[in-house]
Amino acid sequence: MKTTRAFQATFISAIGVTALLLLQGCGGPKELAPQFTADPAAFDYGVSQTAEMQLYTQECGKLGGTLSTSANEARTAWYQRNWPQAHAADVGYSQKLASQTLNYNNETVALPAIKLYAGIEKEILLKLDQTRHSLSSVTDTCNRKLAAYKDGSLDLSQNKNADLYLKSLASSAPATYKVPSLAGSLQPSSLPGRSQYTLEKTLTEWNCADGEVMTLRNDWPYEVYGAFCTSGKTVFITCEWGECKTQ
Repeated sequence: MKTTRAFQATFISAIGVTALLLLQGCGGPKELAPQFTADPAAFDYGVSQTAEMQLYTQECGKLGGTLSTSANEARTAWYQRNWPQAHAADVGYSQKLASQTLNYNNETVALPAIKLYAGIEKEILLKLDQTRHSLSSVTDTCNRKLAAYKDGSLDLSQNKNADLYLKSLASSAPATYKVPSLAGSLQPSSLPGRSQYTLEKTLTEWNCADGEVMTLRNDWPYEVYGAFCTSGKTVFITCEWGECKTQ
């Protein structure tokens, strides 16, 4: 009799513990979503890192051989993990520059975006310049970068807060495209166009005496320039046969 009662007590106790565990599983504390701070700087970060990846895979792929295959694999792998965040960054960056956009050659562009892209491109091309570095050195640089893009070492999650913020904004992303989109298809050149010197002398007319003039298209008789003032003001200039006008 005592054995039966002891068994009953143990059985009832086991039922109680099981019920408690089930209740905790259903109504207990849930895992909290990762916390982040809404930071607009995440847009610049995401755009810059995406542009750098695109340019490295593009330029290293041009070297041919196994680097061409490695570049394609690295780009594909990086996009699979990062493209929704990269697209969200480009959307936010474009919205931030909305008041500075203009239309040129059926494209919507913004001078700050063009300058950002040109700066990243210039830095990468210098690192891969075979007149400055040996082919083996350039190949090593490409192999290291491409491996890092492929294995995730250079994912946007390197900045955890920015990555989480961009993920919170990400929706269904379109097919991949050049980032920043507001850089358009203009090709900034290190070689000044014929009109650049004249334009530099007229910067004072735009209250931009301490500014910088960048050649964005050097295809005589067609030229395009951007003037960047230290005040933050920008001026977009188009020229045809040396006749220039601002837009």
